[in-house]
Amino acid sequence: MQKDKFWKKLFPNKYKNPWSVKLFIVCLLILPLTIFFVFTIYGNFGGLIQAFQADPNGTGTPEWVGWDNFKTFFDWDMMFGKDKVWNIIANSFGYLFVFMFISVPISVVCSFFLYKKVPLSKAIVVILFMPNILPLSILAIYYNRLLATEGGVLAQALSFLLGTEFDWFTHGNLALYIYTVYFGFGYNAILIWGAMTRIPEEIVESANLDGANLFVEFWNITIPIIWPTMSMVLVLSWMVPFTVFNQPLMIAGETGNPNGSKGTITWSLYVMDIIKNRQNPYLGSALSILATLISLPSTLLIQKALEKVFPMVEV
Repeated sequence: MQKDKFWKKLFPNKYKNPWSVKLFIVCLLILPLTIFFVFTIYGNFGGLIQAFQADPNGTGTPEWVGWDNFKTFFDWDMMFGKDKVWNIIANSFGYLFVFMFISVPISVVCSFFLYKKVPLSKAIVVILFMPNILPLSILAIYYNRLLATEGGVLAQALSFLLGTEFDWFTHGNLALYIYTVYFGFGYNAILIWGAMTRIPEEIVESANLDGANLFVEFWNITIPIIWPTMSMVLVLSWMVPFTVFNQPLMIAGETGNPNGSKGTITWSLYVMDIIKNRQNPYLGSALSILATLISLPSTLLIQKALEKVFPMVEV
């Protein structure tokens, strides 16, 4: 009797499910849990160990070197030169500025007008989401055609606006930022629009009867109600400087063409170049850990700060 009580306390049957249901739940969860432990826990643990190892002789047998990989990062002249490191940092955080202060506001405004059911709103939804349906390779080829030196429509437009001929060496970051906004804001727009569609119509009708205009409705009703979704989008935006590599990878190649352009390499792409082309996963692991030590606490702080902007609204 005592033994039965012990097992019941250890594994309480809160929902009174029969063993067949429990077995089904276990079978349902075993695959994703296995994938999580193998590819997330084990994979990241291996990277953590590699950050303190090196293979100086190229024998394939790593040696324990302690903090040497981390010290290499702070020797900027040896690692990538003073000019290049500032380009990498500026380009990475340039994505943050573009994404958070240009792409996200455009997404919010587009979402609001879609939510208000402007004419052709359904067609606009398809157009906005189309870049997220097409393969990235097709989008990259299409965008490179637009930026072709001879006959590229976007290259000619940028040359006119800049007052000088567009070229990748000088304006590579500008071209990639435009790519980020043009092909990236649609996904967030659809996500935010979905949150807006769940706003009860009674609240909006009551505000309209009280004389609220579109701006008052947008700022005092729409934004507070969808703030959980908005804060999630902003938190994801904050992680962009530490994770973005798809855009420069698709547009400018595996290394972001760092020697031929000032603005097409980011932190993540540089780490990828070290691991793949320079075949130094040990230094790449150390750089990834350094980025995590900055991104993880700062992301948590940003999340806590955003939770204080608007109170949680129950609708």
